[in-house]
Amino acid sequence: MTFSVEPGLFDPAHDFGYNPSDNLLVTKKKGVLMGSVPYTKEWMFLKL
Repeated sequence: MTFSVEPGLFDPAHDFGYNPSDNLLVTKKKGVLMGSVPYTKEWMFLKL
């Protein structure tokens, strides 16, 4: 089974947004993200 993961990064004050897409594969033991987006605090926060 797979699920779509689409976290959004939006800054309406500056009219900027980014929506990376990823797929989550559900196995018997764990979930596996299929993409290569690093969902870390350093990657997710933008310094403007």
